[in-house]
Amino acid sequence: MCRVLCVSTSGYYGWKKRKTDKTKTSSEQRHDHLEDVVESAFYDVGGVSGYRPVYEALVQQGVECGSESVRIAMKTRGLRPNHKKRFVPRTTDSDHNHPIAENLLNRCFDAARPNMKWVSDITYIPLCRPVAVSVCDYRPVLTKSRRLVDRRQYADRAFT
Repeated sequence: MCRVLCVSTSGYYGWKKRKTDKTKTSSEQRHDHLEDVVESAFYDVGGVSGYRPVYEALVQQGVECGSESVRIAMKTRGLRPNHKKRFVPRTTDSDHNHPIAENLLNRCFDAARPNMKWVSDITYIPLCRPVAVSVCDYRPVLTKSRRLVDRRQYADRAFT
């Protein structure tokens, strides 16, 4: 039979002696265990870190590993950090069906008397939590006392 298959007899008997049940070697088992530990550590640190913070977390847990083996294990499992994009406020959205207010000042900010013209500004404040905050600041262009007046305090009164 070895002549028909063009296989040496020693090769045939060596193949027959070997285990056929595909058991993993100890290094393969160790590598699989490391992949499991790396994956759990990756999600423990939030899933936004690269291999270095994961490696440091594993060292603090007492797991013996190298940073390169952590990097390779993360690559094998497809663990990539999810970096959050920086928030850039978009203040101009002209693609809508809402009415657009007229530009009554036309960049003419000179006023004949106080409380004739008011301007406002929207300020975006970045916070640690993802909360949208806008602060509206109403300021008169010209007042007699040269102090800022908050229009919202006097909402019940008519400004003339």
